[in-house]
Amino acid sequence: MDKVELIQSLNIKKGHVYLQNQLPAQISNAIYQYGSSEDYHVILYVDLSTGLDGSKGLIFTENNLYFQLTKKGQINYQNIQSITLKKNKKQLFVKIQTKDEHYTFSDTIFDIEQLCTVLSKLTTLEVSYDLSLHEKVLYDISIILSDIENNEYEDLELDEIELNQLDTLKGDMQGIYELDDQAYILEIELLLSRALEFFDQLGLDSDEIDELVSIREQFNQKQNQAFEQAKSMASNMGVDMDLLKNKSPEELNQMVDDLCDKFHISRNQVETLAKKFMKH
Repeated sequence: MDKVELIQSLNIKKGHVYLQNQLPAQISNAIYQYGSSEDYHVILYVDLSTGLDGSKGLIFTENNLYFQLTKKGQINYQNIQSITLKKNKKQLFVKIQTKDEHYTFSDTIFDIEQLCTVLSKLTTLEVSYDLSLHEKVLYDISIILSDIENNEYEDLELDEIELNQLDTLKGDMQGIYELDDQAYILEIELLLSRALEFFDQLGLDSDEIDELVSIREQFNQKQNQAFEQAKSMASNMGVDMDLLKNKSPEELNQMVDDLCDKFHISRNQVETLAKKFMKH
């Protein structure tokens, strides 16, 4: 794609979008308000104003992005020094660092991942990722699932059971975003194990899968450390872990209730720890 095709391929999620051969009358006001009369070769214009008067929006030219959103700005593509993808649970952001300033755009207007790709091609810069390990898990899994659906893996044909497993993983990912922070972290770690089992079952291999395997190893190391700390804490509380093996479910439940009362912790906290470390 050339520069014009790249910019016009952007998926704009909000506002009224106009290409260079269909610019509306209010483009003149937009250029006056926040564009440049010397950079008039407009490739893509997005009017975000309530009354379609050109007072708010984005103007893409061959060399610059002009915008009037919460503030007015201009980004020359050649002045971009870094492109960073960030994520906060459901929402994606891109941070664009120029020589003089940085700008952040959310996914309310753009398809952020596509915007990163377009900017990367316009600038020849690689996109960096400012994601936590847990966010990286969701990001990598979503890429792999998308590749499966788009037939990016050669000679891969899913049977009915595998298609159901794929749908279940996608549904589980969507549900995770609705959880509170503590459950969000735990469920991502459990999802990672299920996803890797599924990918291994399909015989898949990719950079994203290698990264997920590495992240799982890091999670396991942290869980081992936390489990040892939990055992030490239980010992300090006077709980003999070996005695728990012969207890009935009713007796164990009563012990949990007693511990919660004694140390003023919730049963949910205890159950979360138990779920996390049950493989030990």
